Amino acid sequence: MKIPRAETILRFLLSKGWTIKEKSVPFFLLSPPKDLKFERKNFTYRIPTNEIAEDYPAYAHRIVSSIADVYQINKWYLIELLSQTIVEIEEDIRLKLAMIKVRA
Repeated sequence: MKIPRAETILRFLLSKGWTIKEKSVPFFLLSPPKDLKFERKNFTYRIPTNEIAEDYPAYAHRIVSSIADVYQINKWYLIELLSQTIVEIEEDIRLKLAMIKVRA
């Protein structure tokens, strides 16, 4: 099973308007954008600053499943996307844009 990358999860949430509330050695604490409402006050995501912990794969999958629920995205598609590095995603976008130009 693919393992979501910590940096990619972080960048995905930042692109959705989440803000870094705090950064410590093991985690970034992210606060949601104001337009997202949660039952629990002061809801945050704890995104690991690295992927070396033994339980990282299971933890990353739980985070991505939660994010998929929040944004109503198929969790398997989101796991696939967030398992790529930022460089891989940027290259994929570049190739897709080049294909669009060829077709136009």
